Amino acid sequence: MLQGMKLKTKMFLMFLPVVILGFISLQIINHQMTKAMVDREISEKMDMRFNNIMAGFEEKISAHQRISETLAVIVEGKGLEMSREEFGELLQRLVMVNDDTLGMGVWYEPYRHSAGERYFGPAVYMKGNKAVYTGEYEKEDYDYHSWEWYQNGRIGMAWTDPYYDSTTGITIITTTVPFHDQKENFQGVITADVNLNIIQKLITGIHMEEGGCVFLLDRKGRYITHSDQEKIMKNLSDEKESEFSGLGKKILMENSGTAILEKEKERFRVYYYTLSRTGWKIVFLIPEKELYASVYNRLYLMMLASLIIMLAAVAVIVKFSRHMVNRIEKINNMALSLSSDRIGRGHRTEIIDLDSADEIGLLATRFNDASAQLNDLFGRLRSRVLFEQLISSISTGFINLGHSETDTQINSALREIGKFTGAGRCYVFLLSNDGTRLYNSHQWRLEEAGLPGEGKFRDLPAAGFSRWLEDKVFETVCHQSPKDLRLSAGGEASCYYPEGTHTLVEVPMVYGGSLRGFWGFYSARADVVWKSEDIRLFSMIGEIFVNALVRKEAEMENLHLNLEIEDTQREIIFTLGEIAEARSYEMGNHVKRMAEYSKLLGLKYGLSEYQAELLKLASPIHDIGKLAIPDAILLKPGKLTPEEFEVMKTHSLIGYKMLYKSKREIMKTAATIALQHHERYNGSGYPYGLKGKEIHIYGRITALADVFDALGSVRVYKDAWGLDLILEYFRIERGEYFDPDLVDIFFENIEEILNIRNSLSDDQQKME
Repeated sequence: MLQGMKLKTKMFLMFLPVVILGFISLQIINHQMTKAMVDREISEKMDMRFNNIMAGFEEKISAHQRISETLAVIVEGKGLEMSREEFGELLQRLVMVNDDTLGMGVWYEPYRHSAGERYFGPAVYMKGNKAVYTGEYEKEDYDYHSWEWYQNGRIGMAWTDPYYDSTTGITIITTTVPFHDQKENFQGVITADVNLNIIQKLITGIHMEEGGCVFLLDRKGRYITHSDQEKIMKNLSDEKESEFSGLGKKILMENSGTAILEKEKERFRVYYYTLSRTGWKIVFLIPEKELYASVYNRLYLMMLASLIIMLAAVAVIVKFSRHMVNRIEKINNMALSLSSDRIGRGHRTEIIDLDSADEIGLLATRFNDASAQLNDLFGRLRSRVLFEQLISSISTGFINLGHSETDTQINSALREIGKFTGAGRCYVFLLSNDGTRLYNSHQWRLEEAGLPGEGKFRDLPAAGFSRWLEDKVFETVCHQSPKDLRLSAGGEASCYYPEGTHTLVEVPMVYGGSLRGFWGFYSARADVVWKSEDIRLFSMIGEIFVNALVRKEAEMENLHLNLEIEDTQREIIFTLGEIAEARSYEMGNHVKRMAEYSKLLGLKYGLSEYQAELLKLASPIHDIGKLAIPDAILLKPGKLTPEEFEVMKTHSLIGYKMLYKSKREIMKTAATIALQHHERYNGSGYPYGLKGKEIHIYGRITALADVFDALGSVRVYKDAWGLDLILEYFRIERGEYFDPDLVDIFFENIEEILNIRNSLSDDQQKME
């Protein structure tokens, strides 16, 4: 039916339905994609809202929890020695630390604090801007041991659901932290109360879309926050709307999710999440008409735009079809004049398969003849371009490559070469140091190539490559049929190359005028002929490989040299430290133990591996300044006089001046340690009386490590302390002599510290 029509009529009838269906399909797809995109954006937005709320909630909750945990540490250490008045003063100070804390209390098990008292629970609460002590909760009719918050505390740290406190007249939530004696027996709990208004303000301050709301539920389904104040502390199950009541059960059972709610003839999208620390649920309720308003607006605009475009397309098709016949006739005339010497100007290489007697059919016939000639030319050009791109990619891969990555990169390059050339195997052989063998260092194999056993490919006698080794003719070998190739005297090619091999290429790798090895490949493809320009590109690959391998060898040599230098530096520093200790008769493994303590504490504190290792290397010469202290003072077995002690104190500054001028980072670190390792956290140390974080972390760590090891060691002026006495001393000096954070880390890792002390004991050194 269409064969008798004019071309312009055919085009109109063909393009118009396509345009109409295309625009309709486009609108449908666009609408679906836009809706999906909006859904995804809404979900991400709600997740972000929840994460922001969670962060704010965690910040509020963590601040209160840290106060309780701090108080628990104090109570575990000194609680039984404290009176109600002392507890009251301590609680009044702590409750003022955080503006949101409503009250705090210490609640002992019956008769644990005092043998004659069943209820010992000193507590304070905020009244205005003042912290007020109360004993109202210690009465028998209150019986705090039976309360849920106390029972939860027996299990571990916990948060209560909101409840009404009759003493303060406020609805509150409480965090409970247990405390124990030294044998880990439960002694009681610490509580910190938070006004529920703080959480309510955090939630009600969230901006929501018009018609939407956000509210918070506790674990029992009661409203903690809601825009409707009458719902506060009422249960979700009491809702009159049956749909929401049923949805409420799902919200309380699941960790998070989304749902649809029909309410008052309007659809709402419900998003709910769980606050991990308390188990409460935060619920977002958003009208769908607000969520998808932009989608519908966009749909209307796109429909209008599509109608306009469709009308314009019809006009273009009509105009285009009127002029097409004349233009095609001109193209036919151009095709008749196309000859082989002008083919390079063309860009069309495909064959046009069109069974038609109209003008386009005539045009196809003319262009098919030209395309056949272009295919060959374009094929060769494309192959050459791809080959050069492969060489460029391989070369780029070796730029700034470390020695440990060289072998991997060479194997990767062989794989890419194998895929490009259609090879069954690509390989690299390197010449042995004695020049007698060539061993297979890298390779890529095509699994289905049917290769012989792996053991036959490892070593080759170098004598079989005399054309390179003796004649020094470093030319690439390219064979189309390698059957006659001899690898060595009496050796047949068939023992190395599999049956059916058609192409063999072997490229010498030369560096500094000497053969270092060769790379090559073989293939069963008979349709590939490698030309001279290809051979030159193969040689470039050989240069890339040999340069990378030579660079790898040089880097390995430099690495071994650097390691030797570093080991020598460590040995010198430890020797200097031992000399300084030996002069004051503080022999043994003191400096080694101290170095290991320092590194361990540094890592646990949060220093990087490099910083911790630097601290370990520098700490052994912390007392290098003692070399300048007179023997009469340094070796005095008794207590030093004030004048003698002033002389002894100068060793810190002397050690610093001996080391600080060095440009080496280890020596600069050692200078800081020498200067500050006698500074105390409370500012009572020397030489400058630095306080707290004014003391460099290296100085704070070294001070703790030095004192721990010194107390447990024999000195001319004292006997060694027992471990229990040392640990008690550290508890007393926490925040006084030593950084409290470091003391906590010290006790948390005491087993590892004691393992270090035992493994490097002075008795062990004597045995060695």
